[in-house]
Amino acid sequence: MSNHGKSPCASRRPPPERLARRIHQQLLQRQAQGSAALYYPLANLCERASQLTSIRHRLDLCREHCFTLARQRVIEELNYLLLQIPAEVIGLQRRMPAPPRVLSPADIAGELEQLDEEFGPWRFEAGDGVLVVTTDSIELEDITLGCFEIRLSLERLGQTDGYAYTIEALEPNCPASNDAVTHPHVRDNQLCEGDASVPIHRALEDGRLCDFFILVNSVLHTYNSGSPHVALDNWYGTPCHECGSSMEEGDSYYCEGCSNDYCSDCASYCHCCDRSLCRGCLDECPACEDPVCGRCLKRCQECDKSCCESCLEEGVCPECVQTKEKAHDDNPALTPVASSDGGQETGQPAQCAPQAGSHGGGQTIAAQPHIPRRTRRRARGRQAA
Repeated sequence: MSNHGKSPCASRRPPPERLARRIHQQLLQRQAQGSAALYYPLANLCERASQLTSIRHRLDLCREHCFTLARQRVIEELNYLLLQIPAEVIGLQRRMPAPPRVLSPADIAGELEQLDEEFGPWRFEAGDGVLVVTTDSIELEDITLGCFEIRLSLERLGQTDGYAYTIEALEPNCPASNDAVTHPHVRDNQLCEGDASVPIHRALEDGRLCDFFILVNSVLHTYNSGSPHVALDNWYGTPCHECGSSMEEGDSYYCEGCSNDYCSDCASYCHCCDRSLCRGCLDECPACEDPVCGRCLKRCQECDKSCCESCLEEGVCPECVQTKEKAHDDNPALTPVASSDGGQETGQPAQCAPQAGSHGGGQTIAAQPHIPRRTRRRARGRQAA
């Protein structure tokens, strides 16, 4: 068993009776400090009593001088004050210390002797005033955490603020992500007591030292998966969601699509918007074969196939662009002509306009201006009318 770096002389056990008297004195001092919480609410009640005396004096003046309006204002002030007093009385009652329950020095000495039966030999470090109990080796879900020391400071025992004890690992097996954590519920040597907080502190206040150490030891042997500093599943690093390999802190990649962590081999990103995504949340652009997210895939206006934004040319995929270019190369006569709605049509042979002053038979005719077909039909209709 370790002496926590102290010499044998410093860790020599004093007689239990003498140590019990010292512990008893510290517990009485702790209870005396608990009455300090009464000073502020008690001072408030004294101030309310002074205000009541002032109101009574002003009511007497109003009655003597028949100050009707002033009397009504004083009564309103009295009514408001009476509404405040019950809440302050209840607050003071809640702060009232419980009746003394501290064990006698003889009973505390019996608690120290019982510690030997529960944990084996305990020790007392006189220089620091610390009572030390060592647990057996703790293993949670096949992870060996080793032995821990529960170190109760007698000086802190007499104070109401902060923790009176610390938890120190003899052979720390810290998780890969946080060296300050030695147990799923211990960080910086402080125990997260959870539901055991009230029983633990009540045992300390009463001087039931054996119960205190047993409760703390029980918490150390228990794993609450709902509120650990570091989950046991992640003790040796965060597992990759896809391949399960362990990742140290800073080496994982968060997928913005499925909200899971991935290793560098399983993580990727969208080549258009650079979002960090896993391979399962990415698609492949059929044109460039790059991984892209669903947000960056757009449909081609011609074939309705999906391509990434980088591959589309004016909304048309490379395959359709190539098809159009090949069709034009095979039939150069296909040139754009004016359509009836003012746009252009493709796929029609180019029309050659007759030259001015010539006709098929050699006759010279005047050049005719180009008139759209719809306009010519309307003109013929008017001529027939």
